[in-house]
Amino acid sequence: MTMSMFRRILFLTPLAIAAMQSSFAASPSVTAVLSNSQPAVGQIVQLEIKISGANKAKVPESISVDGLEIQQTDQTYESSFSFGFGGNEDSASATYAYSVMARRAGEFKIPSQTIRVGNDSLRTPELTLNVTNAPSGRSATVAPASGNAMKPWAQLTLAKSQAYIGQPIEAQIEIGFDARMLVDPQSIQVGPEVVTPGFTVRRVEQFQQTFRIINGIKQRVFMYKAALIPAKSGHFEVPVKLSTQVRVPISRNRTPRSQRRTDPFQELFEEMEEMMPDVDRYGRPIPLEITSDPVALNVKQLPPNAPPNFSGAVGNFTMNVDAKPKTVQVGDP
Repeated sequence: MTMSMFRRILFLTPLAIAAMQSSFAASPSVTAVLSNSQPAVGQIVQLEIKISGANKAKVPESISVDGLEIQQTDQTYESSFSFGFGGNEDSASATYAYSVMARRAGEFKIPSQTIRVGNDSLRTPELTLNVTNAPSGRSATVAPASGNAMKPWAQLTLAKSQAYIGQPIEAQIEIGFDARMLVDPQSIQVGPEVVTPGFTVRRVEQFQQTFRIINGIKQRVFMYKAALIPAKSGHFEVPVKLSTQVRVPISRNRTPRSQRRTDPFQELFEEMEEMMPDVDRYGRPIPLEITSDPVALNVKQLPPNAPPNFSGAVGNFTMNVDAKPKTVQVGDP
């Protein structure tokens, strides 16, 4: 055996060992978890299906369960490979995120799902969701995967609790969201509506936006000033409702840098994401209806014996009158 051939064999041996090791890689596996197994009605939780050992799989776009809405919102793929004389490491994974929202209270079973990975068929475990009734007036919530979150909320404040038919009632409406969410701007422009029949809403001015810290969470609050005008008498419970869409930030759930092997390419990608925080950080739009607690209002009939020229206007009015010219001669109009 020549020295050149010996060197070639010595060089190729680790490659052959590495190839043999990679051929015995672990078979793909699947897990499925819920971010919250005991939500309230209307609360959105995240279902995460993770395939280890493969970076591509065929999964359902939606999952059919009576009383639940389950839609895929995001996909994440990760793979890494390292090579050395001590052996090689090859890992891959794919994560699929779903939004889950219950329309009624009760116990729900999310059935096992078939996941296709190449020629293999994997089955997710069956999951149980125990849904409770939502607190009054806050019928929707979104829970971002990272950190604490707070339900979107609505609040109606009326200047008075009694009025006559046709009398404008000053109202302030506030709609609040976790500041990390993206909210459909068109729905914010349109604004909330009164759910109770027999009322009209007249916007007094353009909405305003502010930020508040509530329970340690930064909230984006939209404020509307309006006038509610009742068209019939009676005792009413008046809520307001905003129909909108939100996009929820998606957590990547990466291993902390201190706990993983340094990968210059991965470090570069993460630095780019930090420079562009809005890129690939949000799931698909999720429709929501946010309803306030109802406010009690007693509307009375107009007093009898109204003047013949009464047109129906009720309330306090201010009139400003100005005459021109202010200097005239006798007999001038």
